[in-house]
Amino acid sequence: MTAATRARDPFKLLLAGLCTVFQVLLLGLTAFLIVRVTTYGVFWDPDADHSGAWGGPSLFGAWVVHALIGLPGAALTAWLANRLSRASAWLRR
Repeated sequence: MTAATRARDPFKLLLAGLCTVFQVLLLGLTAFLIVRVTTYGVFWDPDADHSGAWGGPSLFGAWVVHALIGLPGAALTAWLANRLSRASAWLRR
């Protein structure tokens, strides 16, 4: 089978397209969450009871706890997006 014949395989092209769609959705969700978390402090109500919030009653504590959760999540997302991109490129060969 030549390279041109393999590139026309509809099943591989479908899988490559699904990898790309999943990658775009994953990165879009990650971008939304990063923007949402970083702008949350603008809408913080200092008069409300935040004793049950993650990180305690202070805004700084909440940001620290969310950063400790979000940074490994962002790294995992970047790794997974890289793997999906490589899989898509391999399927399109």
